Amino acid sequence: MRLAAHFGWLASALALALILTFDVGPVVAGPGSELDPAFIAKANTVCKSVSASFRQVLGKTFPYPNFNPEKPDPVTLRLVGAHFHKALSIYKAVPGELKALGEPTTGRQLWLELRGLADEDETLAIEQQADALAGNAKAFVANVNAVNKLQSKIDSTGAAAGFAASSACASTF
Repeated sequence: MRLAAHFGWLASALALALILTFDVGPVVAGPGSELDPAFIAKANTVCKSVSASFRQVLGKTFPYPNFNPEKPDPVTLRLVGAHFHKALSIYKAVPGELKALGEPTTGRQLWLELRGLADEDETLAIEQQADALAGNAKAFVANVNAVNKLQSKIDSTGAAAGFAASSACASTF
């Protein structure tokens, strides 16, 4: 789960991150490659539950509204890390929850790609909170950049798979 997906306050802050050194290729989706609607509904149910878990553990409002992820203050960075550390078990559970959905009847390749991207996103989120907790500003900023670059790929793959921009998974992946 990208942090920005769960908290609008962080979306604008993370949008400040500009570059990353790896390139993600284009999504190749042909006709009929979208996921079947029943599978999308099932996935959205899981995503809605995950989002609710994050809100329950972390609250609806980010406690550090002046936090700048591009130039994090070391003291506040550690506080941010401690805040997100409370949700570590949720981050770690997401890949298993997505895998437990099984395989769709259509759009299998896109689902596998999307699930792989979501797994990578979860790994980055876990690293990001650890970097923040340790006060490692350089690694934290690099991770913010990585998450933002990856999010573009997740968004395009999710759209190609058939997730509406307003769906629970669109704001979760």
